[in-house]
Amino acid sequence: MGLLGRLLIAAAVLLIGGIVIGVMGVCDLMKINKGVMNFNSAASTADFTEGKFVDGYVHCIAGAYAEETTEYTNHGVKTSESKSGQYYIMPIYYINGVDDEDYSVIFVSIKTGHADTIKKLDKICEETWQWWEDGVVPEKPTELYLMGKVKVLKQDVKGFLDDYTADWELSSNEKMTNYVIEYYNPNTYKISITVGCVSLIIIVAGIVIFVRKRNKPAEDACFPTDNTYYPNDNTYNQNDNTYNPSDSVYHQNEEYRNYREY
Repeated sequence: MGLLGRLLIAAAVLLIGGIVIGVMGVCDLMKINKGVMNFNSAASTADFTEGKFVDGYVHCIAGAYAEETTEYTNHGVKTSESKSGQYYIMPIYYINGVDDEDYSVIFVSIKTGHADTIKKLDKICEETWQWWEDGVVPEKPTELYLMGKVKVLKQDVKGFLDDYTADWELSSNEKMTNYVIEYYNPNTYKISITVGCVSLIIIVAGIVIFVRKRNKPAEDACFPTDNTYYPNDNTYNQNDNTYNPSDSVYHQNEEYRNYREY
């Protein structure tokens, strides 16, 4: 397969991938339009279901228990790695009645690879432990607005969570979930839909151009292939027969003159 063929295959793969991304963006938009649950008002673990979009403000973080890294290789040899995600455990307090002492706690995980979000979550975690251990509450506690998509924790990540919380003694009103809220940029679906639309336009335009070229009749198909047309000197040669407008004028004059003489 030549270079052109490989380039065409690569372009087709990229365009199809763009359409898939666009479809995913449309699906996310449809789910968001159905409604985004405020996780601060979650009363039980049943409020979390896979694929649901949630948002709210993070006020407490119990700790970071796992880190996800992405390795880059070249011909099977590791060349570098980068942090692609960090997992936190967030307690959500829900007041069951009028009395502040009647409350329940749901622990849910958060995953993000966004640097600014990680920085804020680390700050919230520090303030949370100061409150739990020393009763110290900052004058202006750090909070973070977070939008995300609920997913089930992968089994290996859940193992890290179990190890981190192994010595926790949860009471009857405290529940640990197996769900994680994965950070979602609100502009993601817009970018995905734009990529999908551009890819679709390119594919449609390519098909139209291909069909038009294929159906276009061959130019000068009614003439032999060895014909030569010279527009500058108004000469048309076909099978060595020469037609010259200037000669034609001369013969017309001559014929006219012969006619007059007769």
